[in-house]
Amino acid sequence: MENKESIPLNIAIVRVINNCMSSKQRYKLLSKSNLAINIAKAVFDHTLCDGVASEEVISEAKKWLRKNVFVPAAILKQMDLRGGTLNYEGIKVLNDVEASATDGANMRRIINRLICTPACLKGVAKQIEREGDVIRPYRHIHTPYGEGIKFDYAKVTWLVINTFGLKDAAKEQKVNISASIDAMRITKNLCHTSAGLKMTDIGGKDPLQNM
Repeated sequence: MENKESIPLNIAIVRVINNCMSSKQRYKLLSKSNLAINIAKAVFDHTLCDGVASEEVISEAKKWLRKNVFVPAAILKQMDLRGGTLNYEGIKVLNDVEASATDGANMRRIINRLICTPACLKGVAKQIEREGDVIRPYRHIHTPYGEGIKFDYAKVTWLVINTFGLKDAAKEQKVNISASIDAMRITKNLCHTSAGLKMTDIGGKDPLQNM
C-alpha cells in the first residue's frame, strides 16, 4: 500500500496554488502584479472555506504591519519630528476608531491592535530615553540665571559627526560644524537660552532625508 506524504495544511495549500499556476497556461501569462493581486483577493475572499480563516488572515496582516510598519519606535520618531501634530491623545483616537469596528462579540480585534496604545508607546519611550542617556548623557545644572541642562560636549559632537556619516573622514581631515546660541523671553519673568551644534560640512549626509 502506497504511503501518502502527510504535510501541514498551510504547506498543502501553497503547493496546490503553485501547481495551479504552473498547470494553467493562461495563469502563466499573468504579470507578477496581476498574479499578486488575484492571490491576495483569494486570501481575503470570505467564501474561501466559508470564511473560516477571515479573522486569522486579518490577524496575520496586522502582525506583519506592527512588526514592519507601525513600530512603536518609528511612531515615536515621527511624533518628535512633526512637533506635536500627533500626540498620545491622537493615538488614542486611532485606537478608538479601530475598536469601533468590532461587532462586540469578537474582542480579538481590540486585543490584537494594528497601532499600539499610548501606554505601550510610553513604555518604549522610557526604554529609548534610557538608551539615549548612554549615547548622549546630560545633567541638570543650576546657574545664576536659573535651572539648565548640560550635555557631554565631546559625546554630542561625535554623535553629530557619526550621524552625518563623517566618522572616518573626521579622523583624517577637518569637519565643519557650526555652533549657535539663542535666547528668548517667554514671559515677563521667564526666559530661556539654548545652544547647539549644526553640521555644515558639505560632505555630511542628511540622516533624515538620506541625502
